[in-house]
Amino acid sequence: YGKTASKVALKWILQQGCVPLPGTQNSAHLKQNLSSSNFTLSETDMDAINVRARNGERERVMAVAGLGFTDEF
Repeated sequence: YGKTASKVALKWILQQGCVPLPGTQNSAHLKQNLSSSNFTLSETDMDAINVRARNGERERVMAVAGLGFTDEF
């Protein structure tokens, strides 16, 4: 999708029919969060995330991965 893990997570929450409550003090991050609705996750990807979310599995994305951020997803 070419999106950050945070955007994918927000989109997953939205596609579940829930209201995400992201928080940030950084105006650039706020704009990024608000732009998370300009794509749709496929049913296959939604199912894959659902399975992992139900099992409580998470991965730590480390800064050494070269993504420019750390996050859990």
